[in-house]
Amino acid sequence: MDGIRGIGAFYYLLFALEHSRSALRPLAPAILATIVISVFAHGCSATPALKRYMRTRVTKGSGRDFRTPEA
Repeated sequence: MDGIRGIGAFYYLLFALEHSRSALRPLAPAILATIVISVFAHGCSATPALKRYMRTRVTKGSGRDFRTPEA
């Protein structure tokens, strides 16, 4: 869950809680835990994935090293 889908899930959770608190109350902890785990997983994996991506871009001879600014 990322970006707009994560925000959408949170929005719909709050919307549903406002309209039917008793029916959704058992699901709320699971939905919130999923959102927190997703944010944590994306936060932990973003930097290594970006570094690997940048390494492949530089080694494929794209003509520019993205790690250093152009002069």
